Amino acid sequence: MKGKPVVLVTTLALVSLMLGAFSGDARSSVAESAGAESQQLAIPNLRGEKFSFVSTEPGVNTVVLFKAVEYLKQWGADVEVKHVQAPANVIAAVAAGQADIGDAPPLVGLQAQQAGLDIKAFAMSQPRTDDVFVAKSSITSLSGLRGATIGVLTTRGLNGVQLAQVLSVGNLNPSDVNVIFVGGQGVRVTAIIAGRIDATPISFDNYKGILQPQGFNSLYNFATQMPNLLRSFLWAKPSWIAANQNVAAAVNEALLRSFRWVSNTKNRQAFINLTTSRLTGVTATAAGSVYDDWIKYQIFHPNAIITNAAVTLNQSLFLQHDLINRRPASVSEWVDVGYSQRALNKLGKIRTRGANQIAATLAATGGRIAVKGAVGIFNGPAVFSVRDNSRTDNVRLSGPGINRATGIAFRGSVTWRVTLRPGTYTLRSDRNRARGSRFIVTETG
Repeated sequence: MKGKPVVLVTTLALVSLMLGAFSGDARSSVAESAGAESQQLAIPNLRGEKFSFVSTEPGVNTVVLFKAVEYLKQWGADVEVKHVQAPANVIAAVAAGQADIGDAPPLVGLQAQQAGLDIKAFAMSQPRTDDVFVAKSSITSLSGLRGATIGVLTTRGLNGVQLAQVLSVGNLNPSDVNVIFVGGQGVRVTAIIAGRIDATPISFDNYKGILQPQGFNSLYNFATQMPNLLRSFLWAKPSWIAANQNVAAAVNEALLRSFRWVSNTKNRQAFINLTTSRLTGVTATAAGSVYDDWIKYQIFHPNAIITNAAVTLNQSLFLQHDLINRRPASVSEWVDVGYSQRALNKLGKIRTRGANQIAATLAATGGRIAVKGAVGIFNGPAVFSVRDNSRTDNVRLSGPGINRATGIAFRGSVTWRVTLRPGTYTLRSDRNRARGSRFIVTETG
């Protein structure tokens, strides 16, 4: 994977460092920082593996799945991607054995499982919904939806959750609006332009690329106002998951790598190129606009994995709106969170630009150097705050383009402002070289 080099940390003295949590401006690029060294991570071996995905008709958000499929193919897999018209058809195709893996919203899969279909989620293909609620130009607020005709795919799926939220925020009852089943997003775009419906939930790409230029209003942003609403899982038969654990693990790793690829703003143009090459009718301007919103609202968070807490929260939401028959006995009844967590453990958490402050403190005796803040550093400018407490040891920072040191007899503090490059750096004493720390700058993307 290509992209921005970052610093990963190990210690020659086997001193473990805590990984920092994600922080900083959501619009910044991101870089990978893990306890393992990315250049040395074992790439999944999928030679001889053959499997298929099925999803709804592709949109801009499907491009992230396309990118994950690229990784899987690079790792040797023979992957086929199929498309059907609705999420329910995705689940039906998996249950019928017409595809191995299906991309569908959590609610749709859970409803199907509770209806008796033998399926289970094992990966997350989109952490956060990238939808807005759009209305014709004469409707400028949610309360203005009274008497309006709202088009949805179904009230028993994600659109049902979205509709219930919008009505609640607008202080409206279901009887205050006319809800009709229209179809998927493409059909709803056509319907609202033709005036058959007055409002609908729709994705960023359809809004920014088609509806906004024609004067339609965005009344509600689900990414910011319902940020905990999970968008899409990957589903398979439990028997398939059990028999293909290597593939299941690789799929999760490919997805997490694709989240990081799209979250790295260095890849903006590459994303636009991939989008316009795979989706007919999507312009570079529209793809770029959607991408900018994704970065702004962290649609594909670079550390995004399935968690028990997030799944439980969504279960409660589904129950609140009477969209499922019962509460699952446990999260594990319908979601295997383990593969997602293991992918993050392997690749490591990432941090944003600006996490480039490193503190190094040399002990008074013994030559031991304690290092803080050295996880998640981008290549480029970095600031090392060095405290030398020893009269018999020094602190030396060395690596590509850098060789800075305090004196053996020096005691005090210094600040080194440097530029890091890909390669290996060390922070150690010249007299006790084994007690230092090693920094490896690798590439992510």
